[in-house]
Amino acid sequence: MSGPEFAAAAMSRRDLAVDLLVRPFALNFQEQIVFALGLCVGTFIVMPPFFAYLYYIRGPRYDVKLKPEERCPLPIDNQGPLDNFADRK
Repeated sequence: MSGPEFAAAAMSRRDLAVDLLVRPFALNFQEQIVFALGLCVGTFIVMPPFFAYLYYIRGPRYDVKLKPEERCPLPIDNQGPLDNFADRK
């Protein structure tokens, strides 16, 4: 066995949980290059299918000029959790 394998075998459950759950977020926000790379990869993976969905599926359904909120129902439907943080008097 190598040194890292010995170290992993000696880890407690708490240390293992911290390594699996906390360190990825700490690395993501403390190291700017990891954060920037994640944004770039996320953009290239998520945006093309979303725009293809808008162009090929949502677009042909309507022949009239629409408001932006009628054209993008998914983001509007998913804003519900954000309403929980609204300032209510």
